[in-house]
Amino acid sequence: MLSIPAWKNANYLSLEDILLAVLDVCKHLMWRLNVSEVAPEPGAMVLNDITPEMSMNYFELIDLVKPGLQIIDGEVIAEDINSNSYVLIRAVDSTSWDIETNMPTVIMTIKQAFPEATSTAGMVL
Repeated sequence: MLSIPAWKNANYLSLEDILLAVLDVCKHLMWRLNVSEVAPEPGAMVLNDITPEMSMNYFELIDLVKPGLQIIDGEVIAEDINSNSYVLIRAVDSTSWDIETNMPTVIMTIKQAFPEATSTAGMVL
């Protein structure tokens, strides 16, 4: 498990930024989005219509999480039912992103894209 600060030098790290970093290793997965709180900004209202039961592909998800859209609390989970692979990305109080996965390539990709990511082994997500 990894944790990435959501803010660096007053710049917000969005869900879109994380998803773009894992594009090559996660674009084949099906995603579900569950947002509890989002900052009031253009594009945020569309997330209110998404239910946690709705599955979408990677590119549909990218279209929803506009550049810089600030998710305060929520999570997105991707699963591959054929291999039991999964990725869970959770926004924690708009202060950090916690990532849990059983895919070593995702962990490696996140660490390369975000050197500030720290391991959080043993953390319950």
